[in-house]
Amino acid sequence: MKFWSIFCDEKRFPGLWQIWYTEQDVAVGWWPPLWKIDGRSKDRNWVRARNVITKIRVGDGIVVRLHGNRIGRVGEVTALAIDDQSWSPTVSRTSKSRPKGEQGRRIHVRWDLSYGPLTPDRVVKLPPSARLKSPNQVLTTACSLHPGQFRRIVAAAKDDANWEGLLPGFSEEKAISDYIASFPQRLESGLRPDPNSKVREKTYDNRTRSDVRLIDEQGTPVVVECKQTVPTLNHLKQVRGYMKKVQEEHGGRVRGILVHGGSRKLPEDVKRESKRRPIVDLIQYSVAVGFAPCG
Repeated sequence: MKFWSIFCDEKRFPGLWQIWYTEQDVAVGWWPPLWKIDGRSKDRNWVRARNVITKIRVGDGIVVRLHGNRIGRVGEVTALAIDDQSWSPTVSRTSKSRPKGEQGRRIHVRWDLSYGPLTPDRVVKLPPSARLKSPNQVLTTACSLHPGQFRRIVAAAKDDANWEGLLPGFSEEKAISDYIASFPQRLESGLRPDPNSKVREKTYDNRTRSDVRLIDEQGTPVVVECKQTVPTLNHLKQVRGYMKKVQEEHGGRVRGILVHGGSRKLPEDVKRESKRRPIVDLIQYSVAVGFAPCG
């Protein structure tokens, strides 16, 4: 059994991972007869990809790699449809530049659903210890993985602290901070906006600005920072930096709240650090979107 990584270019083909997930396929491009599975080719990128996919066998492990040190899922190869006659695009023809569609040399897989996010809108952000570092792996469409790399990726996928939303381009942070600024009582009973807009929208001397400034029931200033991923030690350091600025300007007690996405299961070092004074409260948010027909 060998292990492989196939790149899913969500930036170029939005929705591609959703298709691969649903159809239980991964794929590479280079449509025939312009590019052939056999024979010579001057296209080095195709030659590299071809050299990899022709070595893949049924039963091998597959990792779907995404932009930003992330993966979709891990699966097992069940069949191969990579030859020229089997071309079946997972990206349909949309322009003259893609007369036969794209990503049509398919590798059929069975996703391992015993771990990792169960829906394609959630993916795994690989920690540094599990990331691919070699340019031959990071910058190629298809590459082989060492067994140790594969094991580290699987371990990362099993830890839901590494799960995050697929679409980082959607600014959940801004959406959540705007919501909290408008409805602070939903975050905590008794919270209210700071009535002084100059304070609420203040930019500090290092040109940074906290997401939301509130006041609690006791009149204590509350600094709220929003992150759409699992909190890190650097996030806590950032919040405490804002708290220190507020305390220097106004004196007295200042509270800090870090509102975060991702899993409720937090890294132990983050939980310990958040309880160190000055304490930073950690609050998870979730976003739900619904659609309904109108008539």
